[in-house]
Amino acid sequence: MSLPATLNGGSSVAFIRPDLGGPSNSTAIDSLPDELLLELFSAYRLDDRYTWTDGYGWVPLTHVCRKWRGVILASAVRLNLGLLCGNGTPVADLLERWPPDLPLCLRYDSSRHAPMSVQDEEVMFLALQHCDRVRSMVFNGLSPTLWRSLIVSTNQSFPILEKLAFQDTDNVDLVFPQAFSAPRLRSLFLDAVLLPTKSLLISSTTGIIELRLKNIPVTSYFSPEHLVAQTSNLSRLETLSVSFRSSTAALDTRRTTPEPHTPRVAFPKLCYLEFEGSSTWLEGFVGRIATQHLTMLIVIFFHQTTFTLPCLLQFIDMNQRAAFGPIMLTFYNNRVDISTLPDFEGRLTSPIRLNLVVLCDQSDRQADAATQLFRTLLPKFAALEKLALIATHAGVGWEEALSVAQWRTLLRLFPAVQTLWLGSELSRQLSDALRPGEGAPPVLELLPELREIMVSDMDIWVHCLMVRHQFEGVLDARLRAGRRVKLCFREEGWLEPPYDSD
Repeated sequence: MSLPATLNGGSSVAFIRPDLGGPSNSTAIDSLPDELLLELFSAYRLDDRYTWTDGYGWVPLTHVCRKWRGVILASAVRLNLGLLCGNGTPVADLLERWPPDLPLCLRYDSSRHAPMSVQDEEVMFLALQHCDRVRSMVFNGLSPTLWRSLIVSTNQSFPILEKLAFQDTDNVDLVFPQAFSAPRLRSLFLDAVLLPTKSLLISSTTGIIELRLKNIPVTSYFSPEHLVAQTSNLSRLETLSVSFRSSTAALDTRRTTPEPHTPRVAFPKLCYLEFEGSSTWLEGFVGRIATQHLTMLIVIFFHQTTFTLPCLLQFIDMNQRAAFGPIMLTFYNNRVDISTLPDFEGRLTSPIRLNLVVLCDQSDRQADAATQLFRTLLPKFAALEKLALIATHAGVGWEEALSVAQWRTLLRLFPAVQTLWLGSELSRQLSDALRPGEGAPPVLELLPELREIMVSDMDIWVHCLMVRHQFEGVLDARLRAGRRVKLCFREEGWLEPPYDSD
């Protein structure tokens, strides 16, 4: 690739080809046609979109020479130029120095520990007065007082606004202005910011690609039908995230699950869906939408006693007809997590990357929640051949709270599992559940197709003999039943080659 270098006197720039020698083989930048320069600038822009679009990545290029400056400023739309206005930015000077057709990109940060200065507030409101030039607005940690002042300035139309984000509001509920409109909006991120039910911000545009509604308080509850209606015209939507601050189960009193044959709203480009809230709300939402290209599904449930998810099962089936590949079940101190795993070559074997989480802190409740999720989505897990069980950061007495009977109930759901991956912290519990004896089920009733048990531990060689002893009765019983099971060890992770204990 050619490298830029300044020629004698600094009046022009050359491209020097190291393989051809020095300046005698260089080409003065002044002689390159404008179209070629624009192609070079476009490639540079695409290589670092964040710095270029929302920052000043393009400004240094305007200082190379007059021709570069003229070509860049004459192609502001094509190159997607923008003036960054943030903490400490002299907005008045920028507005005076640069052409009036350059869009403004606002990015302001404020918090209790580092509040925005009076000067920054003044220049921010100065920038907002030019609403016809604002292309993006990103505000972090606004106080209620600053928010109320901001509302006065933003209760109007922003004709070229493409990105809008209010983040890290410290759980202070802020109400979005109802009259605010942005017909060209492409990305919307609201954190603890309440959209009035009559707001036209979402429904009045068709170009939104990314929509994230986070930390929604229960006081601003809206039904799944309402969100479907608001987003029904977003045919270009690729990312959707809806997160309630706490469970809405008490508000989901009426039937939210749609009636059979209810028409679905299609989102042909949706590939990322994330939800946090109650299962009833999610059922009402996924039962009304249709997607075919989903690649990431993240669902976080607040703790509840029962899970019934027929609509979720049908929704997953739209995007993935086959059963899931390897699955990892992880117990944390405050949640239980079900997620898809790559194979030993690091390749994902399922079209959808799945992550199901239930927030609860007692191990018996975690096991019960996981069992219910697997059971209700059984068609997607009944043929599962590889299962990983891990316990991370478990509290004191965690093992005692989870009974052998609960483990056996869980394991009965996986008749096709051939490979069982374990963290060594669960080896005693799983060996107890699989070991034959008084009151235990027949040897091959649990995991009848089991062929291999792989145990992972950072200090596996310290625990190797202990784990081998724990599973000795299990291995012997399986061998007598004509089903030999191999016990292997890994030092860490699931993608390293195993060590055979035989």
